[in-house]
Amino acid sequence: MFRKKCGPNITSDTLVSLISKLNPSREKGKIVLTIRMGANIIKQKLPALIKSIQSCGEPVICMINPMHSNTKNAKEGYKTRYFTDITD
Repeated sequence: MFRKKCGPNITSDTLVSLISKLNPSREKGKIVLTIRMGANIIKQKLPALIKSIQSCGEPVICMINPMHSNTKNAKEGYKTRYFTDITD
């Protein structure tokens, strides 16, 4: 199994190319994509990534890490996250 973290800067072409190279036989369950984008950008970027993966027929497992890129600094100095940012 190969796990790839996908941040907001990855392009559809880059991702599909990488998946094809890592899994040329298209083995199911071999590639796991962890989407790591903040609430402010995921709705803009994720649909295009999913569409390109579906259109080329690559069998991947896709999971989202809603805690990543959604941190805020509380006035007390510790990092926190707004519940609405991670559940939206």
